[in-house]
Amino acid sequence: MFCHEIAGRGIAPAGLKQTAQQIAIRFAAERVGWLPVCDESFAVVGIITERDLALQVCAENLLAAEVPVENVMRREVITCSADASLREAEELMMRSRVSRLVILDPEGRLFGVISLTDILHYSDPLRAAGVARTIKDSEFRVRSHKPPARQA
Repeated sequence: MFCHEIAGRGIAPAGLKQTAQQIAIRFAAERVGWLPVCDESFAVVGIITERDLALQVCAENLLAAEVPVENVMRREVITCSADASLREAEELMMRSRVSRLVILDPEGRLFGVISLTDILHYSDPLRAAGVARTIKDSEFRVRSHKPPARQA
């Protein structure tokens, strides 16, 4: 099985000139928490998440209607070719510890997205469980880390 066979293609990416407020409204309306960000030629230039909005807009008390996506998006994007095998996508997800991959067409433009849910649906059950465990274990360790208590 290949990435182009299972990648979700219904994603309308965020644009660089959209505002944080417009993206937050999309997140709520579309019930998503993550979008690829593309330039005018549909080249992927970043990703934006609910967490990015919370930490870089809300926590900084910025006016979301005035903050362009390009100021808060992550520029590091884990991508995979549409022609790559499902196994290659799984390996990349585990190695990168991400639960979503941006899938690119042969010209390097947005083709779609593969999520951990897609892996769980299409992959061998034991292999899929290993992928999920690797990704979620790393997310759990990062989120559950608490600094040591200070001594008085």
